[in-house]
Amino acid sequence: MLQPLPENPTVSVYALTYNHEHFVADAIESVLAQNWPQDRLQFVLLDDGSTDRTPERVEPYADRLTYVRQENQGINAAVTRLVSLVDGDVLIPLSGDDMLAADRIERTVRYFREHPDVGMVYGDMEVIDEHGRQLMPSVKDEEPPTGQVAGRLLGGNFVSGGALAVRGALKPAMLGMPAEAAWEDWWFAWALTNVAPIGYIDAPPVYRYRRHRSNFMFGLARRDPKQALDRQVVEFPFRRYLLGNARPGTCTPRELLEAVDQFRRLNRLVRDAGRPQEAIFAVTDAERDAADRLTAMAAALTTRAPVLAGFAAAAALACDPLHAGAYRALHAVAGLPSTPPRFFDDVRTVTVFAEAEELAADPSLLRTYAGVIGPADDVTLVTVAREWDGARLGAELGPLVEEITGEATPDILALPADATAWVAALTQTDCALGLRDWPIPGVIRFDEGEALREFVERRRRAPLRRS
Repeated sequence: MLQPLPENPTVSVYALTYNHEHFVADAIESVLAQNWPQDRLQFVLLDDGSTDRTPERVEPYADRLTYVRQENQGINAAVTRLVSLVDGDVLIPLSGDDMLAADRIERTVRYFREHPDVGMVYGDMEVIDEHGRQLMPSVKDEEPPTGQVAGRLLGGNFVSGGALAVRGALKPAMLGMPAEAAWEDWWFAWALTNVAPIGYIDAPPVYRYRRHRSNFMFGLARRDPKQALDRQVVEFPFRRYLLGNARPGTCTPRELLEAVDQFRRLNRLVRDAGRPQEAIFAVTDAERDAADRLTAMAAALTTRAPVLAGFAAAAALACDPLHAGAYRALHAVAGLPSTPPRFFDDVRTVTVFAEAEELAADPSLLRTYAGVIGPADDVTLVTVAREWDGARLGAELGPLVEEITGEATPDILALPADATAWVAALTQTDCALGLRDWPIPGVIRFDEGEALREFVERRRRAPLRRS
């Protein structure tokens, strides 16, 4: 549960610029002109290796902002670094070629005060040209989704980066951006809807998006169909990630099916344009095998646990987006009641999933885990057998845990083979230990202790909402 904003909150504006020499001064001025006390404004501008005169344009403002310059890393890496540099109670992004609306900070802070449970808020955008003249007063074309929006995000992004703002307490959820993330705003919306409700600031727009030759996004499909198709292909890995990362209680099997249907429509466009699907999806033999096994699990769960069956099928489609059996399995449960299953009892804030047989076959996994997670940590290792009954589980795993951990045993929940428990663990825990035979996009897996510990610390500070 988020705490209310402090009486005098600090606002951090984090701005990214790259070859914006003609616009960056306007962007900076739009921040400095905000009606907000300068002693409670943190303004960080990151230059991602501009090769034009951007540094010269920024220099007159050097005493009023923090200017960081680096070699070009690309937008996702640059934004990740930017977020790591700010520490305000409210975080607001800005692109070096755009502008904040005149009252952006005040309206944002007021919204978070009035809605203390909301973790991220977004608003409408005004579109301007190279000279700052209005081209479109609004880009809003439907009622903006709010609350738990994971189901909508599965089908595509509707939150523009410059129009969002985040409670600083949730910064840990924004970090750890996966390599598959197509666009940083889509990732932020996905990560944050899993920890707190998302809100919307009503008109007028909160952001001034500048349309110019380098970023002319609107109407791209009409102007350059090939480039538009390229952008869709870039999204494919992230769409697979989302299908494998989706959780019961945040979206429904019907929403999963709608997202898959949207994916299939995009895939048809790619296929009809003559793009080789094998190269685009690059499905490995291991992923095909995992998709087959997950589809079989989905079929077995259709009657007794239809929601879990849907999520098992979605994970199969994350592995192999063209898997016909997985699509049929998901379609079979999409219209059934979607009450999410109950999460495991007596687990701590952060849960890690492991397969019992894999831990026994490779004790180094358990040794690595016990090296970074102890009994006092707010973490539970949920290990479920794929084939062993209770007696075999106790005989194989019990002595191994005692040998490796001794009296300092981390919190462990061990369960015998059961398809419902196995899929529940896969889809409802925070990450996996090992699970090497299941290369499912979106399932965050660790074999190395330091990386696992870092992930656990982030998740502990911004825990997932449980169904």
